Amino acid sequence: MSIVEDADPKTFKGMADYRYGKDKNFVFHQSSKMEGLNARKFKILGDTAIKSFNDCYFIGENVVYNSGELVEKADAKSFRLDSLFGAIDKNHAYFGHYSVKNIDPNTVEVFDRKLGLSGFVKDKNAVFFDHDTVLGAYVKTFRPLPKKNYGVDQYSVFYKTHLQQWLKLNKIDCSLFGDYIKDESTVFFESVKIEGADANNFRSFINSRYSTDGHSVYFESYKLPDLVPENIERLDCDCEYNSNHPQCFYIKDDWSVYYATEKIDGADAKTFQLANGKGLKYDALDKFRKYSYGLPIK
Repeated sequence: MSIVEDADPKTFKGMADYRYGKDKNFVFHQSSKMEGLNARKFKILGDTAIKSFNDCYFIGENVVYNSGELVEKADAKSFRLDSLFGAIDKNHAYFGHYSVKNIDPNTVEVFDRKLGLSGFVKDKNAVFFDHDTVLGAYVKTFRPLPKKNYGVDQYSVFYKTHLQQWLKLNKIDCSLFGDYIKDESTVFFESVKIEGADANNFRSFINSRYSTDGHSVYFESYKLPDLVPENIERLDCDCEYNSNHPQCFYIKDDWSVYYATEKIDGADAKTFQLANGKGLKYDALDKFRKYSYGLPIK
């Protein structure tokens, strides 16, 4: 818990998003004062009916904030929301509190997702992912692949802004679950090549960052040395298709249990199972102990 410096306790009150508050003089994000915002004159652009202000902008006389961060070089007087970008002023387009540098709003083309939803856009001169330029992308032929965060032009494959230089364009396979992609001989997780992976037999597990090629088991791009592919067991978790859920990071075979890239020393693989129930302080257990995020609870 942090002290909110300069706040007036008598007039301070929270806002719909509990991370924000104001008193008679100032506006605060968590424990920090948003300098330049006058509590009596600021305005909010965006949907304040929801409990998160992540997509909202706080506008002062001369400053603009998003998620508590100052939007540098923003022109407060001309700043407005935009259906193509998150926001725009007379000088720049913005994704969150970042400006999209050197983009031409008059020739911009959005593909299947808006800029603010982690997609590609392009103008007459360049291709962009979020607020960054995709260096080396050929504008005229660039298009997104039917896989989130991947795109191609007539020469190359890209993950976000990263060139995937080993992938062959005419052999791309987008069917793998998650952020895996492959061609006939090479497998990538996001922008990282998985060294030694057998592309022909490679498969990834649904709702997981785990994969196997029949010879090895991988977490993202990391080989897990002690797991036997024929005996691995993906533990069924109620993650609602959220691969970031802590229970989705467990995997085991007959002898070993892993949490992400770490082997859980002392875990009993035969009795290891995921916890079932709400409000628990642990997410897995075996006959010896309980675990939270792969660590034993004492």
